[in-house]
Amino acid sequence: MIAIAWIGGVMSTLGLLGVLWCIRKAAWLRGAQMDDEALRAELNRLIFGHMAAIGTAFLGLGLLTVSLLLR
Repeated sequence: MIAIAWIGGVMSTLGLLGVLWCIRKAAWLRGAQMDDEALRAELNRLIFGHMAAIGTAFLGLGLLTVSLLLR
């Protein structure tokens, strides 16, 4: 059970770091001088990364919850 808790903690941390990276990237894009098509393409990629980070954090928290319930 301890291994599940560690894996869940690592996944949650990676998900949180991914969300923070997305926030930083969005702030950079806000000030960037880009045309509309390039900005739209970057934002679409950023949305995909954000959803992946949220999903990773969610699964990590789920693993932490399972490890606490099985303890």
